[in-house]
Amino acid sequence: MAARTHDEVTVRTCFDADRLDLARTGATVNPDFFCTDAAKDPRLIAWASGRSLAGIVSDNIVGQPLHALPAATP
Repeated sequence: MAARTHDEVTVRTCFDADRLDLARTGATVNPDFFCTDAAKDPRLIAWASGRSLAGIVSDNIVGQPLHALPAATP
């Protein structure tokens, strides 16, 4: 079962970005629910999940670094 998607690629990309960060909540990422082919790549999922579990938060759009959040505890 595939996820519902949106016609706009920017919205689909945002949905995927949010889903790729779900590891921080303890959830297992399911590629069937991604909207883009790039997000379904197991290498990207592993990379994003590792960053999420480590509490890494990317720089914001104005270039100011954000502090990493503490890793989620099960």
